[in-house]
Amino acid sequence: IESRLREQISEEVEAQFRSAAIDALVDASKLNPSGPLVESRTRELLRGLAQQVESRGIALETYLAMTGQTPEALIARLEDEARRSVARELVLEAAADKLGIVVGDEDVEALVREQAELLEEDAGETLQRLRESGRFETLREDMRLRNALDRVVAEVKRIPRELAQARDAI
Repeated sequence: IESRLREQISEEVEAQFRSAAIDALVDASKLNPSGPLVESRTRELLRGLAQQVESRGIALETYLAMTGQTPEALIARLEDEARRSVARELVLEAAADKLGIVVGDEDVEALVREQAELLEEDAGETLQRLRESGRFETLREDMRLRNALDRVVAEVKRIPRELAQARDAI
């Protein structure tokens, strides 16, 4: 009975995830290449790259020259990366919604306390800063998406290589 119930739940989760993934991919495919989510993510990626390069004492222009990229090519590459990132996030949000994944205050606080202890920081002050800056909710959402990903990964069933190749051929 237990194995049958586990199998039934597994099938339901798989069906829910597939439905959520399809819904999210349809939504993601409607994204305008210059849409606000993609634009924002592209700027975020560009800022991160610029900070990373400049932290090594290299100007962004020098980096572009060293890598043989034009600013336009770099932006195009980052836009592609941003589109994929937004699509992944939409899929995980849809999966988290379908699976009913919720992250409570106590879960977020436990993670912050654990990290603060490792860094020898005051957890109370860190929690207060996170709440005041709005990053507490961002962290909650990040944890929710991570939990959705963990849940999906745990439910994945391996299929024989031949079956995968047959699916790819279709």
